[in-house]
Amino acid sequence: MKGVKATELIVSLEEKSGALGEVTSLLKQEGINIRAISGWIQQDTAMIRVVTSDNQRAKEVLSSRFEISEKEIVIVGVPDKIGNLDSLSNLLKEAGVNMTHIYGTTSGEGQSAALVLASSDNDKAIEVISA
Repeated sequence: MKGVKATELIVSLEEKSGALGEVTSLLKQEGINIRAISGWIQQDTAMIRVVTSDNQRAKEVLSSRFEISEKEIVIVGVPDKIGNLDSLSNLLKEAGVNMTHIYGTTSGEGQSAALVLASSDNDKAIEVISA
């Protein structure tokens, strides 16, 4: 496994039907690909974490309509093998690194998934994961 530092955008918008579509339509119109996404409702606000093919441009486009913040993350390529997430979480635990959030993609047999995580120490997480 290998970890690399990246940035995710956190989009805050009104919680309503079609909220996600407002974000995805803007990105599509600008030719920006979504690489990873996670969403939830916090009180009356829709929150979307997104990693794109061009975060700088995505931030410019989305900030014209929504509140945007950024967070440093780690993206980890994880081969499709039973127990790899368990191994990853144990490596971080043994190194004293606390994950604050995690989401990811799935993969097919023989391919790698992408996990997006943030932690109490992203530099140490990358060091431990990539060793």
